[in-house]
Amino acid sequence: GEVSVGVTDDGGEVSVGVTDDGGEVSVGVTSDGGEVSIGVTGDGGDDKNGKVDGEMSVGVTSDGGEISVGVTGDGGDDKNVKVDGEMSVGVTSDGGEISVGVTGDGGDDKNVKVDGEMSVGVTSDGGEISVGVTGDCGDDKNVKVDGEMSVGVTSDGGEISVGVTSDGVEVTVGASGDVGEVYVGVSGDGGKVTVGASDDGGEDKNDKVNGEVSVGVSGDGGEDKN
Repeated sequence: GEVSVGVTDDGGEVSVGVTDDGGEVSVGVTSDGGEVSIGVTGDGGDDKNGKVDGEMSVGVTSDGGEISVGVTGDGGDDKNVKVDGEMSVGVTSDGGEISVGVTGDGGDDKNVKVDGEMSVGVTSDGGEISVGVTGDCGDDKNVKVDGEMSVGVTSDGGEISVGVTSDGVEVTVGASGDVGEVYVGVSGDGGKVTVGASDDGGEDKNDKVNGEVSVGVSGDGGEDKN
C-alpha cells in the first residue's frame, strides 16, 4: 500500500497516476490529442496541462511546439514565466526565444545559479534548456537531482524529458518524449510495482506496437501486461 498505481486507456487516451499512501507525492501523465502534459504536485492537486497546486508543484506541457515549464512553492500557476512566491522558476520557449525567470524576492534573474535549502539552476546552452531543482545546493543539469523532493527538466534536440525523485517515499517517475512519442516509467519500492510504455520495442517494461501506446502493470518483474 505505500505506492499505488492506476492505468486507464479510454478512447486512445493513456493516463498514469502514482501516489503514496499519504498523498504527499502525486504524479499524473496524460497524452491527449497528440499533446503531452506532465504534472507533479505535493498535495494531490490537479496537474493536467501544467496547472499545478501545492507547496512544491511542477508542470510541464508541450502545446503547438512550445515548451513551458513552471515551478512554484506557493501553489501558483507559472506558465510562460509568470512566477510568484518565495522560490519560483519559469522557463518557456516561444518563437525561438528562451526566457528564464527566477524569483525569491520579486526580482528577475536570467541564467542563474543559486544556493540554499532549495536551490535552482537554469542554463541555456546551444539551444538546450536545462532546469534543475535540488535540496543539496548542487547544480542540476540534465535531470541529475538529489534531495527529498527534487525536480529536473531538460529539453535536448526537441525532446522533452522530465524526472522527479522523492527519496523519502521511494517514488521515482520519469517521462520522456522522443520523436513525438510518449514514454512513461513508474517504479515503486524495489521495482515491485512498475508501469511503463516504450516506443523502441525493446526490453524497457512494455513495447509500443503499431504506433500505439502499450501500457502494462507488473507486480512481479514485468510478467504481466495489459
